[in-house]
Amino acid sequence: GGGGGDGTGAPLDLTDVEIILGKGEDVTTVSSPSELMIRTLSALPVVEQDRIGFTALMDKSKASGEEALEADLRSLWEVRQVELEEAMAATEESADFLAALIKTLKSHVDSNSADDETVLDALNGLEDHLSDMDMARDFHDALGGWPSLTNLLLPTQSLQVRAAAALVMGTAVKNQDEFQGWILEPVALSLSTDTTSEEHMHEEAALALLTHMLVKGCTTTTTTNQNGTTTSVTLCNEPTLEESDPVGALAMRKKALYAIASGIRQNPHTQSLFLSLDGLSRLEHAADAEAEFAASDKHKKRPDHSSLWQLRLKLATMLADWITEAGSCDWVTDVGECGVEEGTAASGGRVDDVSDIAGLAAAELRSMRWCRIMAGAMDASAPQRVHEKALQALALQAPYCAAKDKGER
Repeated sequence: GGGGGDGTGAPLDLTDVEIILGKGEDVTTVSSPSELMIRTLSALPVVEQDRIGFTALMDKSKASGEEALEADLRSLWEVRQVELEEAMAATEESADFLAALIKTLKSHVDSNSADDETVLDALNGLEDHLSDMDMARDFHDALGGWPSLTNLLLPTQSLQVRAAAALVMGTAVKNQDEFQGWILEPVALSLSTDTTSEEHMHEEAALALLTHMLVKGCTTTTTTNQNGTTTSVTLCNEPTLEESDPVGALAMRKKALYAIASGIRQNPHTQSLFLSLDGLSRLEHAADAEAEFAASDKHKKRPDHSSLWQLRLKLATMLADWITEAGSCDWVTDVGECGVEEGTAASGGRVDDVSDIAGLAAAELRSMRWCRIMAGAMDASAPQRVHEKALQALALQAPYCAAKDKGER
């Protein structure tokens, strides 16, 4: 169609506009540019119609009893087209930017480079962008950046790179069920053997690497592929790095715990793998390492660093969340266990997958060992926010711990 209304303007390009005919309509009844624009703009969300001025224009038309001028509709239409073009350009620019960052990650992994500055800059850029759900999805699905990011969690990388990679991972999957499944995906890892410089391939889920980051020393995981072939891999955190940079090791564990918490919250699938990896015991190792550092001379030389107690804060938050997910018990037994009426659901809904898996974890988290860990977070030198979160966790543990403590005495 050509220009109408006041007879000015270039022909309106409606090539890509999809028109859905209503009941009883045919092509001849919705053929003018004005009608096509009105139908298309009317399909936008109400908030968007208000923002671009379409609602006000149509209200004015109804009040006056006159049809909206095509020139006015054309003005709104053209503004909308410019915005769409800018959005498309921004999307393409973002994709190019993400692709460049992924290339940097992959290059760092493939080359085993000792130059951390470039890859850390790339990880910082990713962390800024992957809080956006669309960008996170593109990073994983369209651009395939997940394997390179996962490989940066390996102990062959520096403490700083591993911490930054865990932070990016936690931001990308944070509390989104669709994205949390990414940490379960087997990723091919490039590992050097002890006896040769040649590399062998082993598949491991990112969650397994994150739980490994919580401990000192070595951990071994065994996986079985689709062909039924079982392989085991032992990963060892370099003790000299721990000794030379205890603050860096503490910061790395804090970021790993952040990523784990982001990936397992209210997700029975990721929670199940975490428990099968002996994740709760590894959390204890991390808490012990933090307590050991807090009591050491090394800490006294660095009293103001930000990582101390942050791990305990995140640990208390995770514990409280998990016990809450499990739901309340109908009673507490004499030995401090959770009692639930047979054939009934407790208030937390213990019949669903989430609460069933959380219930397994909660049973352990209500143990005296974990009660003492939370009580330890009440250290006088810990900040108030740590005390508050630890008290919240202790309040959930208290009925069970009290019964167990009575039994011990």
